Amino acid sequence: KKTIVNTAVSNFTAIAKGKNNTLWLANNNGEIYSFKKDQLKKSKLSNSLDKVAIKSMLLDKENTLWVATNGKGLFRFNLENNSKSHFIKQNTEDKNTINNNFVLSLFLDNYNNIWIGTDGGGLNLFDKKTGLFYSFQQSFNNSSSISDNSILSIHHGLDNTILISTVHGGICIFKNDLD
Repeated sequence: KKTIVNTAVSNFTAIAKGKNNTLWLANNNGEIYSFKKDQLKKSKLSNSLDKVAIKSMLLDKENTLWVATNGKGLFRFNLENNSKSHFIKQNTEDKNTINNNFVLSLFLDNYNNIWIGTDGGGLNLFDKKTGLFYSFQQSFNNSSSISDNSILSIHHGLDNTILISTVHGGICIFKNDLD
């Protein structure tokens, strides 16, 4: 057991496992830290986040850190070349970004796709090949749609399904036929 304590930092709200046994930790002040070999170090990535609450993080297979925020959308940091992208909803018809700025959860599927759970915008999928976002939302006229547009967490299920926990609609089992 190892306790990571830093009195200058508020409680950590998100964690992601990185390369070479590095842990990435984030808090509600928009600060990101790396923890490696018992050393906690504030990351320069924090300079991009302007004190926004971080809800979730994940590291994909290309060593890109994805950061979900509470109201400022989604950030993508390439840790290899230090490039940054910021995805924020400004126009409802824009397929080049997420459909909601309150991002609660992130998930990396077996195909290296990024799934994004929002608070009110439903489920978003980022297609790395095209750079486009696709959204899946609750539809009262369709019993196959997700049951709620506020997605708390996303996890692997059996038989290539994705389990989605929602605020008001219980657990959804989402069939992942995408490759």
